[in-house]
Amino acid sequence: MGVLLAGIDTLEVGFCVEKYRLADESWAMLESAKTQSQLHSNESLKSSIELLGCYFEVLPSGTGRHNLILRNDDLTLKVRRACSGGEPYPEIQVAFRSSFLWREGPENAFKLVRKWLEKWAVITRDMVSRADLAVDIQAPLPRLSRNYREVVTRTNHKGCYMKGDFSIGNYTIGLHESGYSFGRGGPIVCRIYDKVIEIESHSLKRWFYDLWQANGWKPGSPVIRTEFQLRRKTLRSMQCETAHDLFAQLPDLWRYLSQEWLTIRRPGNDTNRSRWSISKFWKCIQNGLSKFGKVTGIARLKQLKPRIEALERQAKGIIVSMAALAEGGMGIKRSGKTGCDFVKFKVREWLADPGLEATVSHRMAKFAAIC
Repeated sequence: MGVLLAGIDTLEVGFCVEKYRLADESWAMLESAKTQSQLHSNESLKSSIELLGCYFEVLPSGTGRHNLILRNDDLTLKVRRACSGGEPYPEIQVAFRSSFLWREGPENAFKLVRKWLEKWAVITRDMVSRADLAVDIQAPLPRLSRNYREVVTRTNHKGCYMKGDFSIGNYTIGLHESGYSFGRGGPIVCRIYDKVIEIESHSLKRWFYDLWQANGWKPGSPVIRTEFQLRRKTLRSMQCETAHDLFAQLPDLWRYLSQEWLTIRRPGNDTNRSRWSISKFWKCIQNGLSKFGKVTGIARLKQLKPRIEALERQAKGIIVSMAALAEGGMGIKRSGKTGCDFVKFKVREWLADPGLEATVSHRMAKFAAIC
């Protein structure tokens, strides 16, 4: 049992544009290609266009946010012609295909795309909107109990792995279970599934076989992929605003995901499942950390900066409850004081605490790191 591959399998990045350098003729060519695609629904009749050395197919329609969609074997580009410096959303959205990422490596693939984009757009910044981190190991799928007691995770959504109409967990050939999903619909999703079955029945990405064989895979042996899907909200909480941030934080991301967010353990007698020993399979998954690089110690910030109005409402509710309990249960009315007097006294006591200033400074530093 060993790690065959580790890396980014899906990457989506938005590019904020100050202005475009494309000539009117180029825009007209793109619009014409879009019109031609609308006239020819047959894929074989669609023609490709060349844009500054790269060939693309132009899709017949855009989206609510982007006028044009271009795609080829490496990328899908969504382009909004009107520029506003990335407000309220990036003008160019790029989805990197899996084959491109594994062939070039994610950092080099990103550099190649940004360099090409800068030929025709003035880019002010980039924003990562999705990243899927994956580790492939040569091993059989772990068999989990029906209630998933072996899985210690921070999500309550557990079930069979689903991809479109393709259900690995309910796969019929061989009548055996071949995958799990945890956190579906949440900010983090983990999928554990037989990648060979997925390739042969769905994606047909047989080029993975060459990559695996280069790292010791024996053809015919099962390969289990563990994949974590991260959306922008989660990436921001891990201080991964840009692609550069993401590449620098990959080891820390994998450490958090495989050691804190989800683990698979060997059932024991302890009532606290988090104290059960890590399973052999999951130890191998955790060892994928070495393939991502060196951990720098960036921890996940669990919540966004609290809004002061929400804190005010919370504080008021707590104060009212304290006053009511004090007046009703402590008999302070007999001393001529009210529950409100008691709370005022306690608040003054807290504010006089000599360690309060240091505590506030520490909390401010945490909030500043989130912004």
